[in-house]
Amino acid sequence: MPTVEKGFWPDRSTPIREGKGLVEAMRDADNPTVSESKTVTHGPQEQAAGRRNSAASGWAHWWEVWERAAQPVSDRLVELAGVAAGHSVLDLATGLGEPAITAARRVGAHGWVIATDCAPDMLREAATRAEAAGLSNIEFREMDAETPDLQHIAFDSILCRWGFMFVPDLEGSLRRLTALLKPGGRLAAAAWGMPDEVPVIYTSASVVAKIAPLPPAPAGALHPFRLSDPDILIGAMKKAGLGDVSHEELRVAFEFASAEDYTRFRRDMTTLDAQLAEHHPPDVIEAAWQAVTEAARAYGGNEGRIRFVNTAVCFSGSR
Repeated sequence: MPTVEKGFWPDRSTPIREGKGLVEAMRDADNPTVSESKTVTHGPQEQAAGRRNSAASGWAHWWEVWERAAQPVSDRLVELAGVAAGHSVLDLATGLGEPAITAARRVGAHGWVIATDCAPDMLREAATRAEAAGLSNIEFREMDAETPDLQHIAFDSILCRWGFMFVPDLEGSLRRLTALLKPGGRLAAAAWGMPDEVPVIYTSASVVAKIAPLPPAPAGALHPFRLSDPDILIGAMKKAGLGDVSHEELRVAFEFASAEDYTRFRRDMTTLDAQLAEHHPPDVIEAAWQAVTEAARAYGGNEGRIRFVNTAVCFSGSR
């Protein structure tokens, strides 16, 4: 049976500068799967980790919709990382278990996967899914993605699907991760393309930011489009000592039964409602989400179904 083990969060506070409006609508709430720091005080990073943990039930509810779109990204990352039978694999910011579960199927009974995330509720859901899939070669650990406590383990492959954009010290993290790879081992990661190439996120975030704006993002705020310029992650990977670094684009199509379904998806899978409630009355919040529903209709097709075609960017390199 897959296990869940507690890890740790070291303190961290690397600031970046971002603009107003759209970033505020996307920060923290838009990726409940990534690791953040935890300290004895309730600082912004710990609060963000708590918010993501609280979104676990929403992610579980929409898991099939999400993975129908995202599974090709997991498949490609596993290929780019050279995952094969008998291999040892680390999956960072696994969320509800991907691409860890895909990798576990590939490595087979003689291989193993360690999957990490900061959100324990996410990890419990992931362990349940792994058990339902009949996989016993995954260990889930509650742990920070930036400085994983795995110094005595060597991996054939390291994976991270839509997680590195939420790691403040990207270069430092990649240096530490490169040291965990065996000679010849490979790292593969995915990030999102430019905002207008990712309408499944941008549609709701941009509309909400206009109608119910949030206060300016604090120093250190992180968001899904931080690595939209591929040169940022490519440069960090090379500085970390990875070679043969390359990247490619992949189309990711999310489909919903209706525009209303899309809005429910976004409300359930983020904690934006809770953040909006701190600054706006209920009628303004509802007006913002109604506007999101109307904006989503532009992506309608047959029988009212909504389809967003998005751009993901997959990166890979070797030690």
